[in-house]
Amino acid sequence: MLLQSILVVSTAFIANVVASPFEQHGNTTGAVPVELFVMSQCPDAISCESAFAEVFKQVTVPTTLDINFIAQPNPTEPLQFSCKHGAQECYGNMQELCYKHVHGSETWLPFIQCMNTDRVAIGTDEWAKTCAEKQGKAYGQIADCLLDGTGISLHAQSAARTSSLGITTSCTIYIDNKPRCVRDGNEWKKCPGGSSISDFVKTINDVEDSKAIPATDPPLSDANLYIQSP
Repeated sequence: MLLQSILVVSTAFIANVVASPFEQHGNTTGAVPVELFVMSQCPDAISCESAFAEVFKQVTVPTTLDINFIAQPNPTEPLQFSCKHGAQECYGNMQELCYKHVHGSETWLPFIQCMNTDRVAIGTDEWAKTCAEKQGKAYGQIADCLLDGTGISLHAQSAARTSSLGITTSCTIYIDNKPRCVRDGNEWKKCPGGSSISDFVKTINDVEDSKAIPATDPPLSDANLYIQSP
């Protein structure tokens, strides 16, 4: 199992990784950013990711998806982080981050959805390999990412992003860099705009529509209303 090999390199990488700047997750392309903060083995995360897979099928405006993980730095843990469901969950987080790193975003959510169909297998190499191959992607590059320390770095950056916002609940949803909703204990909470698929679609569409409203020119002053005759 690759996890055993990663334990050997984790300590060497983590000293440099935790202090490194994390990637900025802004709206750099003009698309509406959607961000989910999760734990890979959390049932609420699985519900959240399933809901947004449907949301993305229905939105008619450009969007971006980022998924970041809830984990706490802990040098006494095998992967230098504590995850609620154990080291295997931390490893599952890393697998999902490495998939996006090496194979891009296009099939990232379908890969995660495949992983979610067997929650207790998330964080095993065999299951991640099966799900990668279902997307037509090789697992070898993901394994390399996990073994060469990149996965540890990605996980540290992701956890730092989550921590910077003070988020501790899986699943927390941000749309357009603002808190939108929480899925916790198999319930939707703190969702002032509603929690149905259509509600989330509307929020995303409304963000895009607000960008299309032209800025209003400032009113003319009295001095500009009159033109003196020569």
